[in-house]
Amino acid sequence: MKTARSSLLNALAPGLTLALLLFSADNSKTVAQKVETHTAVPQTTLTGSDKEVVATTTSGSLTVVTGTFTEFSLPKGTIPQLMTSAPDGTIYYAQGGSNKIGQIASAEGSLLTVRQFAIPTPNSFPVGIVVAPDGTVWFAEQNAHQIGRLDPKSGEITEFKTPTPNSGPVGITVGADNNIWFTEAFANKIGKLDPNKPDSIEEFAIPTPVSAPLYITNGPDGGLWFVGVRSHKLGRIDPTTHAIVEYPMVTPNAGPASLVVGPDGALWMSQLNADKIARFDVRERKFTDEIPVRSLKNGPRSGPGILVNGPDGNIWFTQMFGNQIARLNPNTREIFEFSVPTALSTTEVVAIADSASEALAEAQANLGTEQQLGSTAGPGGIVFGPDGSLWYTAIYANLVSRLRVK
Repeated sequence: MKTARSSLLNALAPGLTLALLLFSADNSKTVAQKVETHTAVPQTTLTGSDKEVVATTTSGSLTVVTGTFTEFSLPKGTIPQLMTSAPDGTIYYAQGGSNKIGQIASAEGSLLTVRQFAIPTPNSFPVGIVVAPDGTVWFAEQNAHQIGRLDPKSGEITEFKTPTPNSGPVGITVGADNNIWFTEAFANKIGKLDPNKPDSIEEFAIPTPVSAPLYITNGPDGGLWFVGVRSHKLGRIDPTTHAIVEYPMVTPNAGPASLVVGPDGALWMSQLNADKIARFDVRERKFTDEIPVRSLKNGPRSGPGILVNGPDGNIWFTQMFGNQIARLNPNTREIFEFSVPTALSTTEVVAIADSASEALAEAQANLGTEQQLGSTAGPGGIVFGPDGSLWYTAIYANLVSRLRVK
């Protein structure tokens, strides 16, 4: 899918990937609207290929950690995005390029059963996705400036327009108040949708201009926390008063891309531009640590992306530029890296001709002529399955992949 290159690439931090850069202007009305569809749900079986990998670390540890990757190829132009797990054990992922929501219904060995839910609005480019306690799936349509709701049982998708035209929703989560909260990267706002009154979306402006909020999550204190990739700040919105407070990153121009509440109750953030993982003490309201992610194992940049808590008590994350799946021990700060089997050169990625690949080219340009980005499949979304297997999307290579650690 080719989308027009817009000013968003300049508005967001240099080198931002995660395929969160696609932009398409429209003339949406400024009131919430909904569109419904109910169609048959196609199901396909994919066959994967295995590769065993030994993890490496720069800490000097003599521990040997091995894992088996299984890669499943999706059709060209799928451009898979973020992922989420459901209470029934299935996994959902947004398919930005093919304009669908995918569901991993079952996985047995090298066979993967996938269901595909087509989104009614063409070229909506879904990115963020979350499952509510009642099993409904909510997702952010970045190009269509809508929030979508999928009923997996009926296959019905309902879409709700944001009040602000060209809002560019990206991240999405369920708050402690059971409302759906999401970021509006283009409009510089945080949105709230009440599932019982989904037509009445509320929006709240972020104090810092051109913050470009991306990821958002429910915090341990009941607040909603988000990262501004352009403002280089961590933000919090109070679900009751809607007051927003922002905390600047320690490293300038860090480009925070995502965050997660770690096993220690602190917020952990990926810093895409700075190649670091930062820790924020929610109770003390201050940053307490920044952990470098610079093994130089696959070129000069790692580009840490999405983080997730593992069942082993570690924090796992994708490396967009480093083409790694990484494991961080929040207590020892030790990082182990698993090299993703598939890798595309910068030239190959740029040839795909979407805005995400253009962002990779921009990151390369920022390095200058003396350094070269390593080849990468573009690991993006990441989530754990009920059996403890890790799943991730490879944006550039159009893959859904599994990592089983031994």
